[in-house]
Amino acid sequence: MRFSGAEKIADVVKAIEKLASGRLCSPTVTQYAIKPALEGSKAFLKNFVQELRRRRNYATERIKSIKRLRCDIPAAAFYLMLQVDGAGVIDEQFALQFLQKTGMLLVHGSGFGLDPSAGYYRLVYLANEEIL
Repeated sequence: MRFSGAEKIADVVKAIEKLASGRLCSPTVTQYAIKPALEGSKAFLKNFVQELRRRRNYATERIKSIKRLRCDIPAAAFYLMLQVDGAGVIDEQFALQFLQKTGMLLVHGSGFGLDPSAGYYRLVYLANEEIL
């Protein structure tokens, strides 16, 4: 492969590194589980989706009630992206301090390609309300 345009090589390398950091295939165990999962009973899904929606609503309402925090309501996920308003929020460092102080892990937004200084964090809301 040949690259031209030396002024753009840094952007190309960054894009390749981002692509390479992703998972490009599923593990073998997961592949064997797909068929039974697709063919098995779906009876549990209605209750599962209702419970996820309840936890999502609980998490988003709690976030809205805390000054300097905000988030959009996810339409289809078990996590949300929240944003901490204000200068001085430092991405990965903040996530590590939060983990040390609370025992809860937030994933810093730069792990998803967001600006580290923007104050974004991913929160999984699968835990029960007591933990959330």
